[in-house]
Amino acid sequence: KGYCDYNWWKNIMDSGSVFVTRLKYNAAFRVIGQHEVSAENKDFILKDQTIELTNAAPRGGKRNRLAAIPLRLITVARDGKKPLMIVCNDLEQSADSIAGYYKTRWQIELFFKWIKRYLKVNTFLGESKNAIKIQLYCAIVAYLLMWLWHKASRQTGQAMTQLRVFIQTKLFDSIATEDYVRKRRENNQENSLQWALAI
Repeated sequence: KGYCDYNWWKNIMDSGSVFVTRLKYNAAFRVIGQHEVSAENKDFILKDQTIELTNAAPRGGKRNRLAAIPLRLITVARDGKKPLMIVCNDLEQSADSIAGYYKTRWQIELFFKWIKRYLKVNTFLGESKNAIKIQLYCAIVAYLLMWLWHKASRQTGQAMTQLRVFIQTKLFDSIATEDYVRKRRENNQENSLQWALAI
């Protein structure tokens, strides 16, 4: 995630799982160990360190339960940007493996970005796991049906966004889909004929 919640990271550790995420540049920590970076990884792995977070009470009386617990900090070079600071609770894996975990995590981010862009799921109607899954399945089925209709009526020259608007405005109208496609085709043929006659 793009935000730091140290206590959430501690909950992940307590459940026996591994987290790999970004560390803020202004995070307070101290280095307690340095690891050698292999020669083949030196071009993109700048540092491999073991650290401890030092802000035990970050704000407003809250406690940072992750403070003083050894973590792994991998600093990765990026073209034309600040180096990426990846923090992880796995102290055994190699630095390039941890960097690879973070990179593959982007596929999940891209999936969620696709959901937000194409499925138009702005808010969840329920909070349970089952309610969220049902809403996502319904949105995916609706998108696939619209995509199939778009593919079947491609000769109309209509974009997916136009189809989405049409469905939203005409959802409860009695115009049949076949009639709509036929009328669009006839209009296109008539426009082509008029254009040919004008030449």
